Amino acid sequence: MSGRSAPTRIIVGFPFGSVMGGAERVLRSLLRHRERAGVQIHLVCFQDGPFVAEATGLGVPVTVIDPGRFRHPWRLILAIVRLARLLRTVQPDLCVSWLPRVQTVMAPAALLSGHGKRIVFFQHEVPKAHGLARLATVLPCRWVIACSASVGEATRGRWPHRDGSVVWPGIEAPVAPAPAELALLRHDLELHGGWPVIGIVGRLLTWKGQDRLIDAVGLLRDRGLHVVLLIVGGSAHGVEAELEERLRARAHELDLADRVRFCGHVPDATMHVAVMDLLVNASNDEPFGIVLLEAMALGVPVLAVDRGGPREIVREGSGMLVATGSPPELADAVADLLSDPQRRRALAAAGRARFDEHFSAERMVKEVGRDLAGVAGERVTRRR
Repeated sequence: MSGRSAPTRIIVGFPFGSVMGGAERVLRSLLRHRERAGVQIHLVCFQDGPFVAEATGLGVPVTVIDPGRFRHPWRLILAIVRLARLLRTVQPDLCVSWLPRVQTVMAPAALLSGHGKRIVFFQHEVPKAHGLARLATVLPCRWVIACSASVGEATRGRWPHRDGSVVWPGIEAPVAPAPAELALLRHDLELHGGWPVIGIVGRLLTWKGQDRLIDAVGLLRDRGLHVVLLIVGGSAHGVEAELEERLRARAHELDLADRVRFCGHVPDATMHVAVMDLLVNASNDEPFGIVLLEAMALGVPVLAVDRGGPREIVREGSGMLVATGSPPELADAVADLLSDPQRRRALAAAGRARFDEHFSAERMVKEVGRDLAGVAGERVTRRR
């Protein structure tokens, strides 16, 4: 795709007022590096919050339009009308839906304002047969930018078989914490026994597999291998709010209270990742896996399931993949890696090299900018 001489003017819809997950962090990188991407952004958030203040501080115009929940149809209709008015006023080159919830508002608003052929949908989830991601895929859209090849294939495989491109997310390399900071965190988490530390980072959602990793720690204990598990993450915007209680109950049932630490949601997980000897992504259906990038950038070896996004991230000896996220397979892989420090060091070094080559924020924003310019200028072609 060739670029445009002038910046591509886009309105980006975002459903939250805070940053909790990978998709949100990717948008934050785009806002910070928008000039490098060659885009001018007007951000529309469905909620007020710290992310709105952060974007405003970066000089990004922000409008808050709250569509409420689907059980509030009049609020949804009013939000669509307000967004349509904004689109008529701003006259963007493209209307960008960052997540499925946004697409349910952006698509009708764009149609209402005469921008129906300017909709771009960032697909950060694997569309299933039913649900919000499936609905968003059906709604009108000019182009889909998927976060991984597996997500892109799943999107094209479902009616109306929309075409698009793949842009791997990228992040700014985190700064390694100072030894004194790590020592303080170890003290706070009561990591005093010399046991290896493994961890899982992400929203508490059933499909993320925190329960399977707890079970794996139980299997390791039964084999005489002592590890501490850090579960870093909290409820995802109120979804599955009861899951933490169930996970705690499972750890108690297996008599693992001294081996499992529930760290809750942390705004920046860098410190927690850096204190780990091994980071595990236990999901069987991960669309991408931003936390794998963070661990690789910090020189922490990674273990993930050989499907979806992790299969695309972990290549060339940059980590270890297992066939499934079953507790026995996870336990076997953790045991193998913890027994071989030299292999862990090799995986960590290869992981850092792969991060530098493929997953920087600079690379991502350039590709996003190129795709958006191509769509706006009708010069877009599928990639990956």
